[in-house]
Amino acid sequence: MTAGAEGPDIDFGIRRLLLRFALILLAVFGVVGLTIYPSSRYRATRTTGQRQLTLRVIVPLASVVLVFIFGEALVRLLASPTLAGPTVLNTLLLPRSWNDVRARYRDLLKQMPGDTYFLVADELLGWTLGPNRQTDLYFSSHEGIRSAALNVRYAVRQPEYRIASVGDSFTFADEVPFEASWPNRLEHHLGSKIQVLNFGVSAYGIDQAYLRYLRDVRPWHPNLVVLGFIEHDLYRSLRVYNFVSRPDWAWPFAKPRLIVDAGALRPVNVPVPSPQEILSAHAITDLPFLKYDPGFEPMEWTWRPYHHSYLVRFVWSRLHRSWEKSGDVSRQAIALSVEIIASFARIAKGEGSIPLVVYFPSRSDFEGSARPEKISVLGFLRERGIRYEDLTSCLSKLGESQLFIKGRTHYSPDGNARVAMCLAPVLRDYMVAANDPLDSVSKR
Repeated sequence: MTAGAEGPDIDFGIRRLLLRFALILLAVFGVVGLTIYPSSRYRATRTTGQRQLTLRVIVPLASVVLVFIFGEALVRLLASPTLAGPTVLNTLLLPRSWNDVRARYRDLLKQMPGDTYFLVADELLGWTLGPNRQTDLYFSSHEGIRSAALNVRYAVRQPEYRIASVGDSFTFADEVPFEASWPNRLEHHLGSKIQVLNFGVSAYGIDQAYLRYLRDVRPWHPNLVVLGFIEHDLYRSLRVYNFVSRPDWAWPFAKPRLIVDAGALRPVNVPVPSPQEILSAHAITDLPFLKYDPGFEPMEWTWRPYHHSYLVRFVWSRLHRSWEKSGDVSRQAIALSVEIIASFARIAKGEGSIPLVVYFPSRSDFEGSARPEKISVLGFLRERGIRYEDLTSCLSKLGESQLFIKGRTHYSPDGNARVAMCLAPVLRDYMVAANDPLDSVSKR
């Protein structure tokens, strides 16, 4: 866009802000005036019993009505239309409309470029990397693994030692090119005889990473498997439909849900319904296995006549508490995640692989005290003798401003380089402990 084309948009934005500011001042003065006026009239007109009754009952009632009208006008003035629904001061107004959600995702489906879209629906995982796909920043290999270019076939190479990494966007290394991703840098640290495969997929929970390991990683028979996670992945594992808990969720995909049944993990919502099947539901309550998603609260989707008021909806939405802040949900997330990780470690060992669990700190880990969910999960792993590495201390030496991309949630190229630097000696130690024939290589 040229500078000349930007001028009218900027001027319009400024005029709109000035108009909003003027109306807000008008509303504030109006509310203050309506509060003061009845009391002044009451003192001036207490001559008869009838006037006193009028002032005591009707005038306060009228004041409340007028204040409500001004409040309603103010909230509507501040409201902004978004794809998820009307939003006021970054607060999405509840309740939500299933018809609006369906319309939004139908539009998104039309915008997805069919067989060339990087992520594809998957009956087991919900979504995964399509084979031989490309975006402006990312490529996938012939096998559906992150790669440096199209038409890469990792299976052609027969390394002496193979490492597989599986996890979410922090494992995939979102927002940086392949060359800067920590799995690629780790491979360079460890030497040419070692191959590091990146099976990470954006927005995965621990459950999806685990299922991807079972189906997609095991056939490669890696010598060592890194399962990476962030704290938020614990809660992702409880979800079935991300758009229920995340109104800004960008993909019309559902996901599997693991439950503990008779001491074993069992998947539900598998096969995962396709986006088309999801959007064909006439009501949100028609979606299968919705009861397993703690983010679903019927009241958030139930419309009443009084919801025509934006003020009522705003107050309710501001008072509404996120399901992730529930102590019971937190305990569920911790318990399920521990069972998933324990199953991963047990199966990997049975397959002849070294399992290593890696905790990637997010910005919230540097905002004060240690995260309680993280402490609980790592504590359980320690009790069960499951190997893990908490990278918080090692990465913190780089500094938060350098570790993360400015204004974003993911690691910068420098942050990815630091991850590889922190992990390289750890993996070498594990190779030595396993009496691996590549000890001499790993000590480089």
